[in-house]
Amino acid sequence: MTVFVTGAGGFVGAALVRELVARGQDVRAGVHRNPRSLDGLELDQRFIDVEEPASLVAAFEGIDTVYHAAAIVSVLGSQGGLVERVNIEGVKNVIDACCQCGVRRLVHIASVHAFDPEPEGFPIDENRALAMDPFRHTAYAVSKASGMTEALSAVDRGLEVVVCAPAGILGPGDHAPSPIGQSLLDAYHGKLPALPPGGYNFVDIRDVVAGLISAAERGRSGETYLLSGEPIDVADIIRLVGEITGRRVPKLILPGWLVRMAAPFGDLYAKTTGNSPAFTREAVRVLTENRDFDHSKAARELGHAPRPMRDAIAGAFEWYEEHGYLKTPLRKPS
Repeated sequence: MTVFVTGAGGFVGAALVRELVARGQDVRAGVHRNPRSLDGLELDQRFIDVEEPASLVAAFEGIDTVYHAAAIVSVLGSQGGLVERVNIEGVKNVIDACCQCGVRRLVHIASVHAFDPEPEGFPIDENRALAMDPFRHTAYAVSKASGMTEALSAVDRGLEVVVCAPAGILGPGDHAPSPIGQSLLDAYHGKLPALPPGGYNFVDIRDVVAGLISAAERGRSGETYLLSGEPIDVADIIRLVGEITGRRVPKLILPGWLVRMAAPFGDLYAKTTGNSPAFTREAVRVLTENRDFDHSKAARELGHAPRPMRDAIAGAFEWYEEHGYLKTPLRKPS
């Protein structure tokens, strides 16, 4: 049985490919460019573009299960329509290719952002309404909600579909690195002078990968599973960085009004430089939203058991040191 992973060069995709290979699975990896995240692996790599249906059809021939990890994560709005083209139209193209090639099962990787954070004060589970209102929700949230809806609709076409919605992801293998990964590194290197208020729900990449593989093996078709972890303040994440590494880290938490006032400059910086800062208006907004996600369904049916955030951060820094991301050696506390 051969499985296919789209977005195999990304954080989630690469970690998933490596774990599948380690378990002895026959894996075909779909990449959009030459990824260093797959260095050292001998596997069948296919260059795909989710905006090009023909590339997907050619890649999916002979595949039993597709893990769809390819997506655009954005805290900068629609990015000229790219977010919608990849996260919605791309899902439609993946579904069409699966159906055309006789793929049995699709594991679609959505996001907790697909769910409406309101009303506050109540845990978010798989029954929560989706974030489909472009006037109340970010372009990314709407795109992930729409993509998830498209994926589940393919059950009517005879495709087995299981949706997994991870929370914010951190841990080892973050090559890019992601915005949260970059914040961890900035704190370690003394480049993070102060902290924003608020926080979010984070989960270790290793627990997400385990949940995805379990979803492929025993998830119920037509069902969605939240792969969330621990709700935690940004300040507590950075405090753990200091405790784990022995480095001095910032403790000053900026007032909310100041962060909100400065956030538009993050948007401007991104537009003028092409770089994605850690804190834009959308990123700051996320840090104030409901972060209470109920993953009890995934625990019951998939065995999802997220590890403590301390272990996730420790794993991340062990990997950062091993792969040369730290300018000074990791000094563990005595």
